[in-house]
Parts: sequence; C-alpha cells; structure tokens
Amino acid sequence: MLLSYHHLHPTSPFPRDIIPSTSSLDLPSTNTQDTGFSLEGTAAARTQLLLGIRLLPRSTQLWTEYIKLELGWVEALRRRWNVLGIADTIDAPASSGVSAEMTGGEGSFGPEGEDARKSILSGQLVVHALESALEAIQEEDGLRFRLELLQMFRRYPSALRAKCLAAVCADLETIAKGDDESAAKAKLAVMTRGLYDMVYVPGQADAPLEGVELVEEVGKIGKEIRKKAKDGAEFLQVAAEWLSSQVEEQKENDDLVSMDKQARD
Repeated sequence: MLLSYHHLHPTSPFPRDIIPSTSSLDLPSTNTQDTGFSLEGTAAARTQLLLGIRLLPRSTQLWTEYIKLELGWVEALRRRWNVLGIADTIDAPASSGVSAEMTGGEGSFGPEGEDARKSILSGQLVVHALESALEAIQEEDGLRFRLELLQMFRRYPSALRAKCLAAVCADLETIAKGDDESAAKAKLAVMTRGLYDMVYVPGQADAPLEGVELVEEVGKIGKEIRKKAKDGAEFLQVAAEWLSSQVEEQKENDDLVSMDKQARD
C-alpha cells in the first residue's frame, strides 16, 4: 500500500493511517495536505495493489484501496477532460440513465478506444473491482467489509456513487436471506439505506434528509421494521438497537419530536 500511495501521490508525504502499526517510521499525521491524484502513477499503483491482493486475497484493506484507486482514476480522467473542455458531442438519451457527469473525453482514446472510454466512464471497471472484492471477502469479515464500503461510497464524490451503493446493497440482500445476526444486520442496512444514501451533485456538499423528507423516511423504515418483526429474535434485537440509537441521535430534532407527539396524542 505504501508503494501504491507513492505512485498516486508522488509529492505527498505518507499519511500516518496507512503505515503498519508495527512500523517505527516517524511520518506526518493525516492532517498533512494531499497534493493531488497522479493519473500517470495509476498503472504502477494498480500493479502493486493487485500483486498484494494476489498474495493476501482476503485483505479487506487492500481490496478497499484497490476500489478507491479505480474510482479515483475514473474521476481524475473525467475532471481532466472537463478542464480541457473535451466533452461528448452526442448527448446520451435521458432514458439511458447516464448523467452529464458520466460523459466526456470523446476521442481521447482514439477511434479504436471509444468502447473502452465509455466502459470506463460507466463504471464497469469499478464495479468489476467491487464485485471481485465482495466475492473474495466472505464469512467472518464479510458483513463488516460491506458496511464499511457503504460508508466509504456514501462520502465519495463520484457520479458512480449510486451504482456502487446499489452493487453492495444487492449483495447485502443475498446475505439478508439467512437467519443469523449477520443476516439481520444486512437486512437492516438495506432497509435504512434511504436515510443515508445521498445523491451526488458536483460542487455541492451532501445534504442529509431533513424536514418532511426525514419524517417520511423514518416513518417508512418504522413500518418496514414492524412488517419484518416476525423474522426472528435476531432481527428484533438488531432493529431495537438501531431504533435506540436513532432516538438518542434525533431527540433534539423538532420535526421528529413533533411527529412522535402527534402519534401519541
């Protein structure tokens, strides 16, 4: 990971959080300003991470860094093309589900590279990396890894955010078909995604749900939890813990407090 980081950020010191805990290196903290993502170093960084994954195929840290690399590469390409003013001359149909942020760079790979360019921008490489990671990480670390990926994608500024979140949730739905604690947690994660999955808008900070939208989403989740209550004690325990955390987190929220008061009246 240190080698891959060096290739991607050649002029930036190593952040402390990627240094192994057993290392005695005296390096800067994570507050050090990053100097940017080097497109030119992507191939070398990818090689290093894939070699690491071949040696340690169950390393969640290596898989996470590899997925982040592929995401970062797509975003860096798109932003470079945007700065250079290279855009598609033919707009994608509105029904295709392709947003303006997922186009650009027409002709940048040459006439024979158009299919590859479109494949990259549509996220096929990222999704392939993600699906490979989900297939490799199962059992003991499987659920934790998937929940950590959800948290990462929800913060990642990319037009591919929704596609990545959908891929992880589809995998969680498979896990949710079981009857153990992992299945219960997977079921709750899918059930509550509307509360956390924000639409990515370039240049704008993610805005959490509030007001009527928040009230409606929480109400929807509450109904789903009641419908799934018969799924067993494991799910009830997991749901109860989540609801308790929400009560504590939202106790100062006037909208939800008002809704609760009306329901009790």
